[in-house]
Amino acid sequence: MMILHVKIWRDDRSFWHAVCEDLPGCQVVAMTEDEARDKMRIAVEGYMASMHSVRPVAFDTELVNTG
Repeated sequence: MMILHVKIWRDDRSFWHAVCEDLPGCQVVAMTEDEARDKMRIAVEGYMASMHSVRPVAFDTELVNTG
């Protein structure tokens, strides 16, 4: 199983960001933390599908303090 590390944080305008540094360019912006997590899961699934990968994926998320 592949474990991907995802960083999630809220910016000064209250938008939530999620970045998977293991997959270049795989990032999302959302209105809530839960939405950011959901969007990231969809983004990773699309990224992996575009690489024709069928490996199971687990997420290790880190809530980042930006302030």
